Amino acid sequence: MSEGSFGPHPSIPFLPADDELLFLLDTANQREYFAREITSETNFTGEWIRNEKSLLGFLEKVRFPTHAVIIRASEKDTAMLYKGLSTEEQVLIHFRQLHSLQGKAWVETDMRAMHNPTRMKTIARTGEKLIEKLLSACPACTAPGFAISCAVPGLPCMGCGMPTRSTRSLQRTCDVCAHTDKIAPSHGKTMEDPMYCDICNP
Repeated sequence: MSEGSFGPHPSIPFLPADDELLFLLDTANQREYFAREITSETNFTGEWIRNEKSLLGFLEKVRFPTHAVIIRASEKDTAMLYKGLSTEEQVLIHFRQLHSLQGKAWVETDMRAMHNPTRMKTIARTGEKLIEKLLSACPACTAPGFAISCAVPGLPCMGCGMPTRSTRSLQRTCDVCAHTDKIAPSHGKTMEDPMYCDICNP
């Protein structure tokens, strides 16, 4: 199963984000596996458009026509809703129709994967994460899915030597036998800059 949601980035609220989740159910062994990817690499947006010049500017910004758009009477309207528009002719027809009725139209990116190549790339990366997880076997019981379960803070400050909130290691956990181990984080650091230390830089 694949599911995506779009909205403010959880760490950088002023940036739009794509949050993708892939879920696999192993019915033979009654086990669940999932992978998640959150990225700001998305063209998710929508605007009220009141003239054709602004419309063409919006289309250029969202990488139309490789990325389709949706036009509707209002942001939440489902009665006058036109999806999967990928030619300028289609867009102009529906925009002019709504413009003649109310002087404006709500235009947004079509975030369905088949109409949004940028989202397709994010789903592909999420799939790679899921495959990597399935290929990672627990060293204790050999069950698949031996994956990172949490980040362990405590990277020492190079100024005072005290532990910081920065990641010191990553913990992997087996969902079957609960075996755990720790691996080095990808940043490769053994000490943290004092600017990130609550003691040196409170």
